[in-house]
Amino acid sequence: MIHDPISALRSRAEMLQVAELLHRIGNDYTRAILFASLRAANASSNEARSALNEVVNHLEATAEMHRVLRPPSVAGPADFTDTITRLCRTQSDVSEIRRRRIDLLLAYDDPIELDAWRCWHASLIVAELINNACRHALGSRFGRISVGIAESGGRVLCSVSNDGAVDKTCMPGLGTQLVDALAVGLDGFVERRFGESGATAVLSFPLVGQSERVPRSESSSLDLTELMVLASQRALVIRFSAVVHSD
Repeated sequence: MIHDPISALRSRAEMLQVAELLHRIGNDYTRAILFASLRAANASSNEARSALNEVVNHLEATAEMHRVLRPPSVAGPADFTDTITRLCRTQSDVSEIRRRRIDLLLAYDDPIELDAWRCWHASLIVAELINNACRHALGSRFGRISVGIAESGGRVLCSVSNDGAVDKTCMPGLGTQLVDALAVGLDGFVERRFGESGATAVLSFPLVGQSERVPRSESSSLDLTELMVLASQRALVIRFSAVVHSD
């Protein structure tokens, strides 16, 4: 939480710059989609038209993901479960997930309301965890990615699991560093567990910001996996099946 007014003003100015950059990116996607659509309409063969339409579908899905993950324009409450539902729906429509027929499952119990900024930060983390599961754990094969959201004892728990191969020799990259840094900004942490049947990453953070974070040394006392299992037993499950668009 920012208490210094000078820091708050600087942070607000930086977010305006981010908003301007995202606005430019959105306009670039719009122009690219229009260009590819025109080329598809004028394509001389069905094969070329089909390939260009696939490009258009991918660009539209990616542009929508950027819209879902853009920072909030105003302060206030936000529905975290609704945001993650839209994120999963959008990510399941990205061509890489569709092409590889990766199933994306989302399970949650009750809606979770967060401050809009905390909701945005948490959504960025979940998006990166899903991307990591798709790129690194599942490799080039099909599989399943499961996302679970629960609230327990004033903390939000969000798990991202996959049934892919586990490479324990893989060194943490920039994505892992970004995820951990964003989690710290939420006064939370990310716990990663690896097993024979795949890997699970669990994001844990308080519903509201607090000055004292839960130390990572104490994270082992929180049985996150057990909490997620208990939550999933009474959760609404949404399956975003991999669907290949036909032209």
